[in-house]
Amino acid sequence: MFSRCSQILPKLKEYEEIMNILASIRSGLVHLGDHDVELAKKVFTPCLKYGKIILEALNIGLKDFFGEFSDIAGTNIKDSRQEIEIHVQTSLAKAHSDFKQRFQGMEKKVVKGIIKTLEESYVLTKYKEDNTQCPICKNLGVASGSFEVEKWEVDVGRDGDLEGAYPVVKLHCDSFKCRVCGLELESSEALESAGIEPCIDLENVDPADFYDMDEDGDWYYGR
Repeated sequence: MFSRCSQILPKLKEYEEIMNILASIRSGLVHLGDHDVELAKKVFTPCLKYGKIILEALNIGLKDFFGEFSDIAGTNIKDSRQEIEIHVQTSLAKAHSDFKQRFQGMEKKVVKGIIKTLEESYVLTKYKEDNTQCPICKNLGVASGSFEVEKWEVDVGRDGDLEGAYPVVKLHCDSFKCRVCGLELESSEALESAGIEPCIDLENVDPADFYDMDEDGDWYYGR
């Protein structure tokens, strides 16, 4: 179920690990009649967030789904968001301080050289990582996550014939790291709170990476 839902809503992949834990808890209850209480508490709020994403996609409100428990669900989600914002502000302040201390007293030419070396040291995983500007030092960091082929665009010639097609691929980001100032963020909510766009349109996409072959050996546009 988790796999199929994340195919439709790629943002759900961020919660895949925690939802698999939930599945294990459910299996323990069904087959053993027991479960880890502390572990169950750990997955409670992420489970609510997961459900909220699905409900929003279906245009269903929390109250319509949770009924008398909607206040509990809403409060947990809100409290979690506030905790994330506090953590993000702390992380931003630390990265800003570390950045200043790291390059304090250095000549601008030297600083530029170090930053260029750090930016060029990134080795990106294709379609799962992309460079994006750090909100603290304004240099390049790396946003990571899962990709989605949003749609296919086609090129049509003057005679109306199809000349080619290319996919529009989006990266749904759930983490960010900057080697220049040391900023690290570990969720899409944290990225949003820090002012980083959690959804990026990827460039330099190779259409051949998204072709599939049918039973007759002919290529078609897949994924």
